[in-house]
Amino acid sequence: MFKKIGKAVIMQAMFFLSFYFFEATGWAQYVLEKPPEGIFRIGGTVTTSGGFQLTNGNNDQPNDNQFSDEGYTFAVTRKDGTFFISGDGKTKSEDTDGLNEHDYYVIDIPLYDAVTQPKGKKPEETAFLHVYKNGLELSMLSTPNTYEFTTVEGGTAEENPIKVGPKLYVSPPLYVITKERDKIEINVTKAGSDEVNCTPETDASWIHFSEIGEFGNDDKATITINCDVSTGEKRIGKIEVSGNLASDTRSYVTVEPRTVEIIQTGDTAGDVNQDGILDMKDVALVHQILTGTGSGSLKGDVNGDGRIGTEEAIYVLEYLSGNRK
Repeated sequence: MFKKIGKAVIMQAMFFLSFYFFEATGWAQYVLEKPPEGIFRIGGTVTTSGGFQLTNGNNDQPNDNQFSDEGYTFAVTRKDGTFFISGDGKTKSEDTDGLNEHDYYVIDIPLYDAVTQPKGKKPEETAFLHVYKNGLELSMLSTPNTYEFTTVEGGTAEENPIKVGPKLYVSPPLYVITKERDKIEINVTKAGSDEVNCTPETDASWIHFSEIGEFGNDDKATITINCDVSTGEKRIGKIEVSGNLASDTRSYVTVEPRTVEIIQTGDTAGDVNQDGILDMKDVALVHQILTGTGSGSLKGDVNGDGRIGTEEAIYVLEYLSGNRK
C-alpha cells in the first residue's frame, strides 16, 4: 500500500514539476483559438533568414536570437492585392498591431457568403500572405503552402509559422543623365530586420562606385557613382544591388538583387533645368514655361526650333517610360 501511495505521490510531483518546467522555459504550446463560423484563422511565429525569431515589442528585451516586431504588419490578400472583408464591411484580413503575447501573428480571413459576407474569400480563390516592415514587403522564404493557400474551412484555425528574408528597394530605378553629369546617387532601402551588406555590381566599364554606404538605423544606404566623360554617343549601363547577411556564419544567405538602369544620352537635349538629369523636374519646368511662370535653358531644346515646349516634355517622358532607348 505504501508503495502504491509513494508511486502516486511521485507521479503527481513529476506532473507539477513538468508543468512548471514547460511554463518557465517557454515550451508550453500556444494554441490558436477557434474563430467564429465564416472565418478561417491563421497564425504563427515569424523567423528571419538569419535565424532570428520576431518577438512582441511589449515583452522583455529581445535576446541575442530575437528581433522586435516593431514596424511589422501582416496581411492576406487576393492576387490583385485587395483584402478579404468581413460582413460588417469593417474588418480586413490583416494584423496591424504586431505579434501577440505569444509572439504570434494572427489573421482572420472572412469567407464568402453571398448574403452575409459578399467580400469574403471564395472557395476557388487563392489567398496570399504578405509580411511588411514599415510599409515595405519582405521576401517569403518558407514553403509556398505557408503563404499561398486555396482550400480553407470556416470556424477553424491553422498553425502557420513562416520564414521571411530582407528585400531591397532602390530609388530611382532609372537614371537618365546627359553628357554634363558625372556623379549620381542611388538610394537603397532595406525591408527586414537582418543586417545586410549593400553590394552593387556592374558590367559597364564607364560606371564606377566611389562610395558604398552601409545601412543605418533607418535601414537606408546610399551608393555614390561616378561616370566617365561622355563619348557623345548614347550608352546604357545596368547596376545590380544585392547583398549578403552581415554575418560570417550566415553569408550564404543572399538578398534578391535589384536593378538600376543608367542611360547616358551623350548630349543635353531635354535637360531644361540643366542639372544633368532628365526627370520629372524637367517636365514640370516645361509646364511652367508654357504657362509663363518659369524659364529654362535652350540647351534642352530637342528639335532645334529655338524654344522650349511640349516636344521637350514628351522627349523626357519617353525616356522615363522606357520608350526611347
